[in-house]
Amino acid sequence: MDKTRLHQILSLAQRAVREAREQIGEQAWQGLETALLSGERPWHEAVLLPLGLAQEMVLRDPDLRARLDRLQVAPGDLERISDLNLQACDLAALLPWNLTKGAYVFDPDLFRSLVGAPLERLPVDLLTRLPEYAPLLVFPEPWQGGVGAWVHLDVDTRFAPAHLEFRAVLLGENGRRLPLLLDLTGATLEECIQGTQTETLLSQQLVGMEGVSFPAAAFDTVRGLLNLALYLASEEPDLSGRPRPLPGVGQRRKDKPPRVYPEPDPLRIEVGWRIGAALRRARQAEARGQGGAGKSPQPHIRRAHWHLYWTGEGSRKDPSKARPKVRWIEPTLVGADRLEGELPAVVRIVEEP
Repeated sequence: MDKTRLHQILSLAQRAVREAREQIGEQAWQGLETALLSGERPWHEAVLLPLGLAQEMVLRDPDLRARLDRLQVAPGDLERISDLNLQACDLAALLPWNLTKGAYVFDPDLFRSLVGAPLERLPVDLLTRLPEYAPLLVFPEPWQGGVGAWVHLDVDTRFAPAHLEFRAVLLGENGRRLPLLLDLTGATLEECIQGTQTETLLSQQLVGMEGVSFPAAAFDTVRGLLNLALYLASEEPDLSGRPRPLPGVGQRRKDKPPRVYPEPDPLRIEVGWRIGAALRRARQAEARGQGGAGKSPQPHIRRAHWHLYWTGEGSRKDPSKARPKVRWIEPTLVGADRLEGELPAVVRIVEEP
């Protein structure tokens, strides 16, 4: 991706953050950052800012809050509720991203393989291992009306039992944002889609709104974003660098309260450029026609897929100790040893002991 286009996308992302800050106010934004990073968070560890808390932050009209509590909304409330929900979706994604600002720029070939890959069973546990709470996925080309998307997890406590949700905010070329979600209540993508539709209709009906289902095309977008997110959370993603850690709470002036000071600029992390470069070199070798009868197969691409396996010390004797892991098997380059030169180096993220 050329620097000009990346700069445009990151400028749109930072503008979205500024708009979200202005909507709740600078003092409320800083206070929420400080509270989230300095106190206990009594919800799932993979969630930094639950949507329910974000909704509390944007819903500052006491009369509207009272009507919602009584499930007795007035005719003019519905549009306002919709606007506030969009603000809350922005806040739940943008505040966590602003703390670390990781911008994950996908290689074009890997990107196309991922967004087009099938996805049946959902490895929910893997999604809890995203490199950041709300990474920004930067698309190498426009896709589904967007140039990028923030992805994150949420915990839904409205309906028992509480469960995780996959959420995304699609960033459009014009800066507009579209929130997307998937309830992670089923073992398969189809079960999760059905659960999402059912719960969405129920939540709308509870406040007197006419139930409207998500269009089927929205879940095609969700599936693609899930595959991108799962790649970042997989065992050995091809990343050019490490994400930033969460900043601490500091006090730079004695006359000011402690607050959070995030890095001002996004951090570009390239994704899949090693495998992408190898795939392109394989195609070039194939085009040159280096094969022939009696020779080893030409370098070619084996279809990408997800592979589930079980690991864990003592798991052979005691299956209860086994831990599921999902590995993204890239569009594998078969016969790579026949290409001249070495594959580009890649930085692997390794946990310190």
